[in-house]
Amino acid sequence: MKSLQFYISGDVLAHEMDGSGAVTPEQVVIVKKKTPGLVREAGPDWLRVSFREGGEGVLFRLKSDRPTAVYALATRTADGSIALVSELRDPVVIYGDRRYKIIQGADVYLIVDAKDLGRLIDSRPHVTGLEGKK
Repeated sequence: MKSLQFYISGDVLAHEMDGSGAVTPEQVVIVKKKTPGLVREAGPDWLRVSFREGGEGVLFRLKSDRPTAVYALATRTADGSIALVSELRDPVVIYGDRRYKIIQGADVYLIVDAKDLGRLIDSRPHVTGLEGKK
């Protein structure tokens, strides 16, 4: 997974919440659709993907309501679990020790180029199967 190139499915607009109520231009974060990112860390149902050099990465968790594997924008909650941002009453992402209000893009997910995925699948060992006696 760490060698696979991921992209974000849509635009994200967020601003840092510092408690003052005011938002300065420096606190606004914009991630454009199809921005490339790389996996920094992976768990059983989540990935941490960084979209900038040296970034710690943003969480994405598998959506259980989809028939195919889709990793959607997620965040850690107060109890330590990982929740989908689109399902939160207040769409806030925790990034390090900062909190970001998601203005647009709470429902974004990761996409991958089909050719890149094909190369990854081809590089893995394949089961050849068993044939019965004839």
